Amino acid sequence: MKHTSLAKTAISHYHLLARIGAGGMGEVYRAEDTVLGRPVVLKLLAPHLLANYEARTRFLREAKLASLLDHPHICTIHEIAEADGQYFIVMQFVEGQTLRQAIDKRPLALDSLFSIGMQIADALAAAHVQGIMHRDVKSDNIMITPHGQVKVLDFGLAKLIERQESAIAIDITCDHEPVGTAASMSPEQARGERLDHRSDIFSFGVVLYEMATGRPPFKEKSRAETMNAVINNPHTPVRELNDEIPPALADVIDRMLAKNPGDRYQTMPEVIEDLRQVAQSTSAAPSDFPGGLVIPYVQPAKQTWYGSLRRSIDKAPGSTGVAQRLKFSSFILIALVAIGAIALSVRLAAYFNQQSDEKAIETLAVLPFINESANPEMEYLSDGITDSIIYRLSQLPHLRVKSRNSVFRYKGKDTDPQAVGADLGVQTAVVGRITQRGDDLIINAELISIADNSLLWGQKYSCKLTEVLAVQEEITKQISAKLRLRLTGAERDLLAKHYTENTEAYQAYLKGRYWWNKRTEQGFQKAIEFFNQAIEKDPSFALAYSGLADCYALLSDYGLLAPKEGYPKAKEEALKALQADDNLAEAHTSLAFILFIYDWNFSAAEKEYKRAIELNPNYSVARLWYSTYLSGMGRHDEALAILRQAQEADPFSLIVNRNVGRAYYFSRQYDQAIEQLNKTLEMDRNFIRTYTYLGSALEQKGMTDQAIAIFQEGLRIYPDERILLSRLGHAYAVTGKRAEAQKILRRLNEIAQQCYVSPYEFALIYAGLNEKDKAFEWLEKAFYEPADKLVDLKVEPQMDNLRSDPRFANLIRRVGLP
Repeated sequence: MKHTSLAKTAISHYHLLARIGAGGMGEVYRAEDTVLGRPVVLKLLAPHLLANYEARTRFLREAKLASLLDHPHICTIHEIAEADGQYFIVMQFVEGQTLRQAIDKRPLALDSLFSIGMQIADALAAAHVQGIMHRDVKSDNIMITPHGQVKVLDFGLAKLIERQESAIAIDITCDHEPVGTAASMSPEQARGERLDHRSDIFSFGVVLYEMATGRPPFKEKSRAETMNAVINNPHTPVRELNDEIPPALADVIDRMLAKNPGDRYQTMPEVIEDLRQVAQSTSAAPSDFPGGLVIPYVQPAKQTWYGSLRRSIDKAPGSTGVAQRLKFSSFILIALVAIGAIALSVRLAAYFNQQSDEKAIETLAVLPFINESANPEMEYLSDGITDSIIYRLSQLPHLRVKSRNSVFRYKGKDTDPQAVGADLGVQTAVVGRITQRGDDLIINAELISIADNSLLWGQKYSCKLTEVLAVQEEITKQISAKLRLRLTGAERDLLAKHYTENTEAYQAYLKGRYWWNKRTEQGFQKAIEFFNQAIEKDPSFALAYSGLADCYALLSDYGLLAPKEGYPKAKEEALKALQADDNLAEAHTSLAFILFIYDWNFSAAEKEYKRAIELNPNYSVARLWYSTYLSGMGRHDEALAILRQAQEADPFSLIVNRNVGRAYYFSRQYDQAIEQLNKTLEMDRNFIRTYTYLGSALEQKGMTDQAIAIFQEGLRIYPDERILLSRLGHAYAVTGKRAEAQKILRRLNEIAQQCYVSPYEFALIYAGLNEKDKAFEWLEKAFYEPADKLVDLKVEPQMDNLRSDPRFANLIRRVGLP
């Protein structure tokens, strides 16, 4: 490199040797540290900018950001100083050549590409973990030392992605100013938009493209034309320029160069993992230089082994000058290629062994995010973010994520994450807080190791309400990376999937799910209102249609809406959801539930349940509802097997524990049912449906006094609960307390004047009274309605005294039960 003369020879205790570069922010000098006797590089703020506070602050920010990084592939900052009014940064002197010089307009061999690429990726990953993005990743800013080590230089445009208040928070570079090198900047950077670490991933893709083809993907005559190409023009496919590049590597580069940040790799660990897999599957043999293995840069010197050997050959007998030198060059080339190949193999083997030694984390609990705002209306958002992270991560087949039912029992409690994690039996836990400040949100998220309470990852995000969706996705991707999950392309796509691009629709959807999860009549009605708002904003929003389906289905299942009013609406919305997205597990689950409980299309229902579980094996609702189907079909062993798996995964889930007791009841294992349902009540005595099956199991055991007491306890909590009333009426009837049973019948008639009461509830009491004609009269009404409880006719013990009647067998046949 050509050096210019010096205006001064020293600054502080640094002796300036030569100016080696200059830019808009200042000049760069090679110098000697006269105190420590080592070569260094000094970067001086340009004289005309010294008086500019903004420029001076931005200049110093480079060093402050880079000084946060201590990594073998990042240039080290030794000192930030000021002397005689001159601000300067003292950096490590890196001997060698730039990657641009090594490429020299010709592609590198695959082994060189993988070695250099992985080192760059490792450096960027380390920066991103610290919350720092580079914003000017290019081959000119990457040095290759004589030993083949990569050093990423020049964090001059570096910016904090987001850090805690205690960290450096200087940010002079405007997000809307397209600073950087045009040919390597991302489309969002070229447009002057707000950036995140995915911009560095794009720029790194440009570097890989250049190593693979010898040329950048976007390079026009002017900066403006180049930026336009970056934003609008597709790059020439890598294999059109170099057909020796494996298709899998071309796919990696194409994904990194996606115009939309959401279509790229979302984290550097994902890039590293795919590069590793491609390298492992590729037999990359060194090819002739140039364009082959990066030969270590050799500084000419009299005492180098290179010089000594060359002079020996020149002096050898019979030497013919040029010919001997050509022989020498060939000899050196072969030697260096061999040495480099061995060194590369050692480096790659060490890298792969290190990666394989890191075991993926298999279990996780996402604890309810805490709403630290004074506004209680933001509660929907803290719950919604928690639900979203659970939902996205639960789609990964090799990660067991605790369900919402398990983790939300800790909501509102001052709990220690380590204690909760140990209680839930997981290796890691996610905790978070949300704070509203005017129109802005601050979201803190942390991933904690339960074994030692150490912080595996933490990040603070400042955003607008409209940016919450992007933040949720980013948190999910960061967590999956920190868990060291080896994701397939399809699994990565699941994490990055957008169910809507309309932020207002998404906000309405979160509010809908918040109210739906209350499982009350008012909650369902409010949820319907918000889901409809979401659909108005985005008519293709499949999750909102699925939410509506769940509202109408549970309104009818809970006896709050007549089946003929609720279930057809639920089915209609489920089909709309599937029309919008046929791969939505929730919609298949909702449809399966309706096909089972209302349409009595049992084979189609099972098919839909299996499809839902195939799409998302960790979607707990699909397995839970499938177990009720299996119980109704009399397939008790299968139902209990699924529920035991669910119980093992979520031991504190109320609905799972209740349904285990329900399955024991229908399989007539009453002792196990009573034990299980008592345990469920110990967890929460307000969980109403537990009383239904606990009292019924006690009754079947002949413990009628205890059964009546249980039903009465439930009714004290929920007066006029129709199902509990009918079960209490049945218990009165079978114990000969006919007057009390008749009183319950009258009360149900009174309630029926105000709201829906299923004919099945009347039939159940008449069955207990052994008034068979009346019982079948009401069962016929239930059939023509049709009432959902008829799917349990085959297994309900309280109907046993009717089974010998031919009318019962006829009813079973007409319902279609096997």
